[in-house]
Amino acid sequence: MMRWLLRPLDRYVAGEWTKIFFSTALGFPLIVTIFDLTDNIDKYFNRNLTPKAIAMSYLYWIPDSMFMVMPAAVLFATVFSIGAFTRHAEITAAKASGISFHRLTLPIFFGALVATGLALALGEVAPFDQQATERVAAGDALHQRQRALQLHLRRRVGARVQGVAPQRGAAVHGRDRG
Repeated sequence: MMRWLLRPLDRYVAGEWTKIFFSTALGFPLIVTIFDLTDNIDKYFNRNLTPKAIAMSYLYWIPDSMFMVMPAAVLFATVFSIGAFTRHAEITAAKASGISFHRLTLPIFFGALVATGLALALGEVAPFDQQATERVAAGDALHQRQRALQLHLRRRVGARVQGVAPQRGAAVHGRDRG
């Protein structure tokens, strides 16, 4: 049963489709990230976000952007691989040797099914990454506000402000310490 998947023509068709699919699935999120970064860079710096926080935010955004471009990547890979096969008369040669068009495109269909499974997995991961992106931005803004407050207090008091240790028996991180 698995012998038909191991035919050289199937490996060739799947390989050509996979090359185009991965280049578009990884390239489109990069382009979307660059466009988003250029559109929003002023907002990020006005919110006093550090470059590290911005980079972490975009790192957490990668699964979400890949989820958004996955259907387009499958479409581009399918259209461009079939177009390349037609341009080089490979479809005509396959049909002349008795292979139907549907049989020739079967590896593309299986590749699209795998891409669908990958998109579903990314769809499950993307909401958690979106929350992490928001936490990074909020945490860095909180850190910036805390640092500004410490600087303000240092100027007013003239001494270094130390954090207050929790009292014995006080709740720390939701657990009672005694």
